[in-house]
Amino acid sequence: MAERFPGGPVAERPPPPGEAADRRRPGTAPGWRGRLSAGLRRAARPIVGTKLVRDHGHLLLGAAGVLAAIALRIPLFDFVSGDVRMWIADWYTFIVSHGYFSAMEHEFSNHNVPYLYLLTLVGLAAPGLGALYTVKVVPLVFDFALAFFVGKCVSVRHPRSKTIPVAAGVAVLLAPTVVTNASQWGQTEAIYTSCLVACLYFLLRGRPGWAFLAYGFAFSFKLQAIFLTPLFLWLLVKRAVDWRYFFLSPLVWLVLLVPAWFHGRPFLDLLTIYTRQMGQDKWLVSQAANLYEWLPWGFYIYRPWFLAFAAAVLLAVTIAIHRTKAPITPERIVLLAAFCVLLVPYITPNMHDRYFFSADILTIVLAFFFPRFWYAPLVVVFVSYNNYFEYFYERELVPLRWVPAPMGVVLLLVGIFLFRHLNGRVDRPVNGRDGSSTAFRRGGPDAAG
Repeated sequence: MAERFPGGPVAERPPPPGEAADRRRPGTAPGWRGRLSAGLRRAARPIVGTKLVRDHGHLLLGAAGVLAAIALRIPLFDFVSGDVRMWIADWYTFIVSHGYFSAMEHEFSNHNVPYLYLLTLVGLAAPGLGALYTVKVVPLVFDFALAFFVGKCVSVRHPRSKTIPVAAGVAVLLAPTVVTNASQWGQTEAIYTSCLVACLYFLLRGRPGWAFLAYGFAFSFKLQAIFLTPLFLWLLVKRAVDWRYFFLSPLVWLVLLVPAWFHGRPFLDLLTIYTRQMGQDKWLVSQAANLYEWLPWGFYIYRPWFLAFAAAVLLAVTIAIHRTKAPITPERIVLLAAFCVLLVPYITPNMHDRYFFSADILTIVLAFFFPRFWYAPLVVVFVSYNNYFEYFYERELVPLRWVPAPMGVVLLLVGIFLFRHLNGRVDRPVNGRDGSSTAFRRGGPDAAG
């Protein structure tokens, strides 16, 4: 049946993955996937067949997911991580003791100031929460924003289904790294990643103006937002987005520095927060599942060479992507986004254990776009949580020296499929008659953002 893909031409929608997998010669027995799928359908028929589930199943799934997410997080709120004990709680205490926004005059945190604004606002709105709960509530809210935008991204691939996007959002809410990052650790990865996924969603919808505004917020909260840079370079060299939209992101970043500057912080000091962050670490890797986990600590003296290596790899990837002739489609954007957030932290030194958080999320999106990658989020999230577990409890589920290998395998498989996709070696078009989308052509109806 023909349908209109967002921003694209009317085209025959490819068959669902399950149907495509069942195409086999007459007389042959169904494969294990077919037998498993049929068995699950028979087992679920008494429940799924009820009118309540048929009409409101997505709402029931979403409500159950939210309740489960809250139930998993509540017991973790009293856990005091090392980061909260040594730094983050003290930042909030400093904000309160120095008159909330008046504290912005001082350099008391290595985070960029938009995060400190959020701590200040929550402190003003609910002063009785205390330092521990305040620093956890702020990023916790973004867990749900993250799940919402993941569901919106998946709805682009499954526009006729209400249940599949909700299932993707629930998968995010229940992912171990998402459950523990804010509620147990008190960290802020959900804040910038929710903005990154919002950026991805607006790109999928062909609304670059909103996309680069969202990316500006992501970059303003954390430098790790630059992991998506190869995707933007691809859009730029393909002339898929008017180059003027790229100025929206630094504009958002600069505007968000103004309140701290207004309260007395030198503007040059605000502009150089990220450069000072990059000079803080004196080791090649901090429990991240990347290449440098295999090198001795003394190799830190070669850090400039490793940075040059990472830059060279990213340049080579960008050139290779530019040389492909494939048109831009939502599926290819998701593929490249997932590849970027896997590749950059894997080959770059000075990565921390939390820096694969955006890869945890985008591999979930990838799996809902391409079911062949069902294993990718399982591997990536497990590897990431293995490093979390060692930080929380000083015990390893799997030795840290082993975990770069499965992460590297997922990166390799996603990369191979990406370049096959970009070179037109995929069996069927993914969008439109020729695989193209008009959503990103300059001058198109959606180009205004």
